[in-house]
Amino acid sequence: GGKHVYTHLDNDRLSEGLHDALGRYHASGVVVDEDACLAREVLRGYASLRAETDVIRCKLYSLLLPAYLLLGESDEFDRLRSTMRSMLPVIKAGQSRALLLVTLYGCTDSSLYQRMAHELVDPWMEEASPKKSKTVLIRRLRDYDRWLKHNE
Repeated sequence: GGKHVYTHLDNDRLSEGLHDALGRYHASGVVVDEDACLAREVLRGYASLRAETDVIRCKLYSLLLPAYLLLGESDEFDRLRSTMRSMLPVIKAGQSRALLLVTLYGCTDSSLYQRMAHELVDPWMEEASPKKSKTVLIRRLRDYDRWLKHNE
């Protein structure tokens, strides 16, 4: 069963959809119906999943945090944000850590998370051919900088 949850979590449609929705939200301050609909779909599919490993937990939380933000579920959002924050010291795997940081930054506009995310992600840009999971995070971080107006 574990693998099923894992492949299930590599859901580009949902994670890319949430990312684009965050972009629209940051641009307008408004959540359009289809984005709210996507966020509800994410919560229906994932909010009750129990993740066995840190890697899977990072993937899961990076779907849930933006969904809570888009739906204005501030209690759930705050609870998950502090859970993610408390995981940071123990997550050593680079990509899982970067996923947490990039997600936290994109959802909170915190300069601390921005700096920590860049420290991890920027060196990947020097790699000749970074893996897809890395290029996705490079692109997301760049998007958040643009959307949150940190690329001056």
